[in-house]
Amino acid sequence: MPMLRPCKAALRGPLKAHDTRRARVQRASSHTLALALSLLTACGGADEEEPVTASTHGDPEAKVEELIRLLTPLDPTLTSDHHDEHLHARRALQEELEESSEEFGRAALAAFHQHRDDIVDVRRGLLQVAARSAPVDTAPLLEKLVVEYGHPLEERAEATLLIGEAAPERALAILEPMCRRTKRNETLPHDEFLIRGWVRACEELDISPVPVLVDNATNITKDETSRHYSVKQLGDHVDPLGRQALEIILIESTGNGYIRRMAAQSLRKTLPAEDACALFKEVADREAESNFLIFLLDVIAETCP
Repeated sequence: MPMLRPCKAALRGPLKAHDTRRARVQRASSHTLALALSLLTACGGADEEEPVTASTHGDPEAKVEELIRLLTPLDPTLTSDHHDEHLHARRALQEELEESSEEFGRAALAAFHQHRDDIVDVRRGLLQVAARSAPVDTAPLLEKLVVEYGHPLEERAEATLLIGEAAPERALAILEPMCRRTKRNETLPHDEFLIRGWVRACEELDISPVPVLVDNATNITKDETSRHYSVKQLGDHVDPLGRQALEIILIESTGNGYIRRMAAQSLRKTLPAEDACALFKEVADREAESNFLIFLLDVIAETCP
């Protein structure tokens, strides 16, 4: 079975060490899985050493044109079976192209520049394929979209997420001052996209995002959705700085009960049960807001022996 090994590698595509990449692979549609099985069968009887991948088949420009067609919304009056088939085909092709060679990514990048006035879904899909298949070629465009005023905000937001994958080191340099600023005095992508892009870059480089997450979570001038995301992320990191920030948010008096609940849940994940119980009981003894007190008592009942 020596010839089977390279074929399996071909089916896997570029390996990434992080959950975001694995999640995309795990969401592959039945179309993609059928293609993988057919490739595995072909590889079993192959004599050559070169791996065979889906990205070696088809003309890149033709594949990208087909993706553009599938990214274009159907007539809303069509029945649901047409929409379902359209959606599955789109997901399968986009996932195939995102896992393909740089040649396909460069074709998507060229199409992105050509379709300047096209619909949002088309341009977003092309940008995703370009960034994931040809990250080196696409990184300058992503940086330009992130930092330059005048581009559509939805494209700037998508670029902020993608640059963390395509060029993580550059993303750290660009996004950190944006995430840490105390006041919004310029037109930038939404705070939530900035902090999500930062976390993606940290995951790619195996760097702790906690210091910037703490700044974002405790800054009451930030948009609430970005603060909620940061508090939830802190629950994935056992860190003294993160614990201190979560304890501050747990007793925050801004009236945002949801972020306080999330802080309690993150503390429950990261603290030993004994420490969490002591903290929650101390806060409950002083809590004046009845609804949050009821929530705390439920958490104490579930957490404490």
